[in-house]
Amino acid sequence: MIVVVGSKGYLGSKVIAILKKTFVNVIEYEKIVKFHKLIYPTYIIYLKKPNKDIKNFKIILKKFLSQNPKLKFLYISSLSVYGLSATDKIINLNSKFNPQSEYGLIKIEEETYLNKIKLVYKKFQPIIIRCPTIYSNHYDNQHKIFNFLLKLNIPLPLNIPSNKRSYLLLENFLDFIVHIIKNNTKYNEFLICEKKNLSTSSIIKNFKTINKSNSKLFYVNYKLLKFIFSLINKKHIVKKMYGNFQINPTLSFKKSKWLPKKM
Repeated sequence: MIVVVGSKGYLGSKVIAILKKTFVNVIEYEKIVKFHKLIYPTYIIYLKKPNKDIKNFKIILKKFLSQNPKLKFLYISSLSVYGLSATDKIINLNSKFNPQSEYGLIKIEEETYLNKIKLVYKKFQPIIIRCPTIYSNHYDNQHKIFNFLLKLNIPLPLNIPSNKRSYLLLENFLDFIVHIIKNNTKYNEFLICEKKNLSTSSIIKNFKTINKSNSKLFYVNYKLLKFIFSLINKKHIVKKMYGNFQINPTLSFKKSKWLPKKM
């Protein structure tokens, strides 16, 4: 049985849909809790947004391990463990963690606990996937603010063609999860993204097409924008828009025997 924790979120709902088309015995964790079902899961897909502490994460994990000590646990982590998404260094699986947000710190804490509890449950099989921003070519994507502004045809200061950022297409994210389960992939860590990096402008232009928007993208001097946002303590937003943030997925592609199929 495959259980999805965090099935009510955007990614969780997409994961549930694709798994139910591909496998039998797929259920949302939220339904288990609601109806007090006793189950013996084989696979857990963990997409739940972290709380300020990992107490609830520990409870959920220990509960499932008590039902199946050989549990396979697919944990969806984030590149935020490496920082606030602005660096000129290309990140790989050997890169050191450098969290600069509460979200990144909690993700590291949950990852660390997975590796720690594996020392107790020797047959426990956690798999950690660190993903960049996941985007979709469909109108029902998770970038609601951009969609809202573009539908209003509001000009945006996002004409930034020179930066390079790693992204992951939703369909490829879902395909990777199915691939991991079908191939019974063993304990490992993965960095997954598209084969080619994109600029901020190229992603926004993609959203423009989806929303049939006439919004104009214009350029604003980076130092000026950084100064303006620093006044409201939001300097990290400018770094995220203008900065580079690339990962090298070559080793992960090799270890998982998987490559992105769609662009």
